[in-house]
Amino acid sequence: MPEIKKYICSYCVYSFPTGWGGYMYVEDEKGKRIPYPHPSEFSKVREVLGCFPTKELLNDRTCFNSYCICLDCKNRYEADLGDETHNKWRSY
Repeated sequence: MPEIKKYICSYCVYSFPTGWGGYMYVEDEKGKRIPYPHPSEFSKVREVLGCFPTKELLNDRTCFNSYCICLDCKNRYEADLGDETHNKWRSY
């Protein structure tokens, strides 16, 4: 299992949630992003998309939200930056 990271500023102690810099999510039919926690990822995906979703449906409705920060106002937010690819180890 990959190491879980703690992202924290050594100067001001501002931090992001512990993890890999974000989290995986699945979109329901209304477009709502639903996080799916480890190690029960596939049970949440099946709950939202059905027992046997196609690869196309998985590619269209599962992705990764990254933790981000606005450098001007220091607001923390989550965004799908589109830089997370579906790795072979994530194949359904």
